[in-house]
Amino acid sequence: MAEVIGGTDFVTFEKFKILMKNRGLIPGEIQFLFNTADRTKSNKIKQVEWTSFFRVFIEPFEKCDEDKNYLLNKDELVKCLDEDDYLKELRVKDVNVEKLMELLYKDEEHLINFADYMYLRRVNLAWGDCAGGYTHIYFI
Repeated sequence: MAEVIGGTDFVTFEKFKILMKNRGLIPGEIQFLFNTADRTKSNKIKQVEWTSFFRVFIEPFEKCDEDKNYLLNKDELVKCLDEDDYLKELRVKDVNVEKLMELLYKDEEHLINFADYMYLRRVNLAWGDCAGGYTHIYFI
């Protein structure tokens, strides 16, 4: 179930910023995610937008995040690629997960945060829209 923030019918950027900062995100990532959730571009996330964003993006990420630290390690990402239907085009037998993590990482630990996960989801969506008959993304 989607988290309820503040008891109003909408989520302001300030409330959203607090929630996402608690998940270890930086300001640019928070703004990107807010803009993604605010589908009507009203500078407020209405309850229906929040519920949809939570169900479509946050819940699948949290399902992959087994240790609940708001970061995905290599094992969690592998499992996520296997089980997350939204990342199915990235799911191939010989996918180089190390390469994928290297492309996304921000530190030496190669951990993927929620904004990185969203980036993967956007790449996956764009690939599906543009690739025609190709069903998988291959990393060299």
